Amino acid sequence: MAAAKQRVGVAGGGQLGALLVSAGERLGIEVHVLDLAPRAPAREHAARFVQGSWEDPAALAELADGVDVVTIERDDVSVAGLAALVDSGVRVEPSPAALRVIQDKLAQREHHAARGLPLPRFAACDEPSAAALAEFGFPLVQKARRGGYDGQGVLLPPEPGIEPLQAPSLLEEMVPIARELTVLVARDRSGGHAVYPVCEVDVREQRLDLLTQPARLEPALAAAAQELALAALEGLPGAGIAAVELFLTEAGQLLINEVSLRTHNSGHVTLDANETDQFEQHLRAVAGLPLGSVRPTAPAAALANIVGSGSERGPAEWSGLEVAESEPGVTLHRYAKAEVWPGRKMGHLTVCGEDIEEVRARARAVQERVRVAAARQQEAE
Repeated sequence: MAAAKQRVGVAGGGQLGALLVSAGERLGIEVHVLDLAPRAPAREHAARFVQGSWEDPAALAELADGVDVVTIERDDVSVAGLAALVDSGVRVEPSPAALRVIQDKLAQREHHAARGLPLPRFAACDEPSAAALAEFGFPLVQKARRGGYDGQGVLLPPEPGIEPLQAPSLLEEMVPIARELTVLVARDRSGGHAVYPVCEVDVREQRLDLLTQPARLEPALAAAAQELALAALEGLPGAGIAAVELFLTEAGQLLINEVSLRTHNSGHVTLDANETDQFEQHLRAVAGLPLGSVRPTAPAAALANIVGSGSERGPAEWSGLEVAESEPGVTLHRYAKAEVWPGRKMGHLTVCGEDIEEVRARARAVQERVRVAAARQQEAE
């Protein structure tokens, strides 16, 4: 008799959820999805779709009914709801206690500081004001403690006197950054792990724009970044993919930026550049299967995000697709998003090759030619 399929419930049905569903189909794992949007990208191919909020404990309980394990594809899932599932005997990965730390940027900082890990200087700011920012000292970064994504909830004051964000915040020293790095770590249910190569991130408007694997680092420094990523995850239990963002300062010091306990935008490069992509790896980990190989499939890879252009919101229309399709070694991924608006992540492209500088340049060149905007704006561009 054939073994019953494993069933994984995913809180969140955006593009990451859609890619988890696809990975589940390859692995023979049923992926059940919870999302508030009736046309969520993950809905079409999910084994079961529950329409509801990931912040609603009742909706989480409905998702958990009939699955073997519940996991997340976003950071803001109700910790209380997940904890209630654990109390009722449902396996949840990562642990709700770890997610509680991750959801609060100040709690993250304090967690790492208590373990003596390297961080930018920081302080809590419960009632932000120009005076409070001045007292901390410029230059600084203000981050809302909760929420915020792709630069939202983050303020980079260019000079004293700017109006601060009006939310309980984390103030952080703006360190001189030579490179931004990210390390993807897969952790299984028994405590084992696999660490992907360190990636280098180019940021535009406070979001990932271009990523290269491997990062342009000396081997010893890359190994140190991987070790720091593992140290950053200590005390944050849970199986699955975790992404650890790091700063490399101009003085050559590695500092922890942020940690996510889920599949991550920076891990999209693994779809084309590693033997096991982050989505399959995450499902393997939470389902109790052996982790796959993280070995690169090419000496160098670059990923470029494709975001909505123009100035209006509307049905998505693409142009320049023939450029990506005609370029050898280029793979274009268009996300299942029917509507576009300025800055919305609509896809990405990956270039694999032999030389890191070559793939970076080619990814940039194709990125500049591929466009997506509201249909009536394409002619204007």
